[in-house]
Order: sequence, then C-alpha cells, then structure tokens
Amino acid sequence: DYTYYFVPAPWLSCKLLRLLQCYPPPEDGAVKGRLVECLETILNKAQEPPKSKKVQHSNAKNAILFEAISLIIHYD
Repeated sequence: DYTYYFVPAPWLSCKLLRLLQCYPPPEDGAVKGRLVECLETILNKAQEPPKSKKVQHSNAKNAILFEAISLIIHYD
C-alpha cells in the first residue's frame, strides 16, 4: 500500500506529472480527453475537505496539485 496520509502514491504522482511536462501536448483526441479528465480529478480532489489535519496530508495533496497546475500551464 503506497498511501501517505490518505494520499495515494504522492511521490509517483508528482514524478509522472513532471515526466509529462517533458513531452508536447497529445494530439490524439482520446488521449487528450483522458489527460484532461485526470487533471480535472486532481483539481477536484484538491478542493475536498482534508481527511486528516496533519501537515503531511496537505503537503502531499499540494505537491500533486502544484505539479498538475504546472502541467496545465505547460500544455496551455
């Protein structure tokens, strides 16, 4: 189980989002749609009330959120 303070695999998520920034935006509509869906899910989960009041939980959520925002800016 790779859950860190109720956040599933935050280090892997950050690394994969950063890896996607090394490539141009996808041109295939299906791939682009799936990526947009994943990014929307990340943004929506960031707005949910925290499951834990510990700072580690918010740090993990914010790290993923910042990488997602960085990817959105890269693709824009």
